[in-house]
Amino acid sequence: GVLVAILVPVLLGVTIRANIGSANSTASEIKKQIGIFCTMADANRKNYMLMGEDCREVFTLTVSDGNWHIDAAQNPSAFSPDTVTWGNAADVDESTTTTSSQYGEELLGMYLKNCFPELRNGVIRANCIKGVCVSVWYTPDTTDISDINDVPQFGTTVAWVDDNGDEITKYRWDGTTAGISADGYTIGTAPMLDLGI
Repeated sequence: GVLVAILVPVLLGVTIRANIGSANSTASEIKKQIGIFCTMADANRKNYMLMGEDCREVFTLTVSDGNWHIDAAQNPSAFSPDTVTWGNAADVDESTTTTSSQYGEELLGMYLKNCFPELRNGVIRANCIKGVCVSVWYTPDTTDISDINDVPQFGTTVAWVDDNGDEITKYRWDGTTAGISADGYTIGTAPMLDLGI
């Protein structure tokens, strides 16, 4: 009885830390791959994302049963308009092909689906500035972004900011475990945010 009382919390802690580590690792790899995508050249040898002063986009992606949904870009002018159009939501499944694609969101979804065939469910938000993916958060715990209410804020020039817009490297999380939101969701971050008040 006493041994179980000691081991169960320890094992749960190990499992929670492993889940957070896995989510952080996935967020880091997503950040890397979106960064690669943003600087890939289109058919006119221009990067998908422009490098100009106001070129910023926060992508919202949802994965459900291995099918990817990419919300419409809110700032289509941040992207090269020469080959594909941005500003349209896209659904990417097994039948989606690059030859039929007209939208940047669809190309992004296909690229990420290829990079992460094992990712079956989750929500991703990615903060891209001037052709660089500067920060990502990812949760494997839900496929509904409206479930996620307590996450770090993206900066307009830096990865993460507090409510005053100042850069942060730590976040309040649930008060005890970095990577667990106040709502109890596992949130992987890249760059990773430690626990802090």
